Amino acid sequence: AYAVLKRGRHVIIQDGIEISSHDEIAPMPLFFSPSSQRLAYAARRGTSQFVVFDGKQLPEYPSIQVCGLGFSPDSQHIAYAAEGLYPHLCVDSESVILPSLPFLGARLIWDDSTHLHTLVLDAKSGLVRVIRVEV
Repeated sequence: AYAVLKRGRHVIIQDGIEISSHDEIAPMPLFFSPSSQRLAYAARRGTSQFVVFDGKQLPEYPSIQVCGLGFSPDSQHIAYAAEGLYPHLCVDSESVILPSLPFLGARLIWDDSTHLHTLVLDAKSGLVRVIRVEV
């Protein structure tokens, strides 16, 4: 899969077929699941950003974070960090509020198919914390 610019729109091509069109595709890679059967990427419409997972748009946020998208080992879930009124750690279309955004350069790490963790910088204490989430 890859993205192209066509008539002022960013188009995703998969297996030679146009599968979607957006105002912009986020400047991060397109992500395939470990099974190579599922595709996810971040896109923009107007001032909102969102993740597209298997062709389905997930909730919109002002910003999707560059820590990237992370598939669960069984390819069933997609996780990502988003910034709205509060920082969020999102799994599929659900989210939890974080004390702060993931630490610069931190990734979303799946421990198994139902647990993941990342690092966040606690703005109050200045300490880096590990945040664990169960799906």
